[in-house]
Amino acid sequence: MLTTVSNLSHSPRPRTAAVWALLLASAAAGQLFGQPPSPSTQKGFELSAYLPGAVGDFWSFAVPGNPEPWLLTVSEARAVGGLATRRWDDSTGAYQLLAIDPGRALLLLRSETATGLGALFEPPASLAPAVLEVGARYESESTYRELVDGTVAGQGRQRVTATVTGPASWTTAAGTFAGCLALHLDIIRESSDGARTSTKLLVQLARGVGPVDIHSVTSTESADGVREEPVDFHGELEEAAIGDRFWPPDPP
Repeated sequence: MLTTVSNLSHSPRPRTAAVWALLLASAAAGQLFGQPPSPSTQKGFELSAYLPGAVGDFWSFAVPGNPEPWLLTVSEARAVGGLATRRWDDSTGAYQLLAIDPGRALLLLRSETATGLGALFEPPASLAPAVLEVGARYESESTYRELVDGTVAGQGRQRVTATVTGPASWTTAAGTFAGCLALHLDIIRESSDGARTSTKLLVQLARGVGPVDIHSVTSTESADGVREEPVDFHGELEEAAIGDRFWPPDPP
């Protein structure tokens, strides 16, 4: 869902003094998506409780058919236009700049791949509501500027449909996570030149942990109608370091 810096060098269990110093400094600075006192409200579940994001947090996912894990990390925190943002990087070299606007929505400000192709959203694009209601349907539409190596090369429109199911338990190599919420995103991007990309994304979110399972299918059609083979991605959480907590936990 969310993602990316190439050649990330996190060790499977980063317990060195330097990493601990980074994690403690992040905790002292406070998290972008601070934990609310309760996992739910009268209307639903606070997304901030299911998407932690302090600088230095990382998730390692096993990907079928790939000997190397897919890594997701929060690499940077900064204020943009009055929003407290976090940059989420993955081990392919792609990244997304995200923020949660309390009471409103999860926002996407910018995304870019390792090859320099990206999208800039001004104003930011809504991806999902800040309060997740099981069974509710959330729709948004936004415009973006297409980027090639940081230079504007076109424009386009994005449509997002989000739904939530659960809560339910979910088991991976990192452990069993109770009360997970499944966030379903249907994202369609249409470029001004007629090209079209459709992504169906399903993310299992565990409270206080974040994504524990990610499954996406992306289909692309060029401006002249040529369709590429869909790209199917599935990652299951193997290890995670969130603040001073680790999964799977150490044996007693």
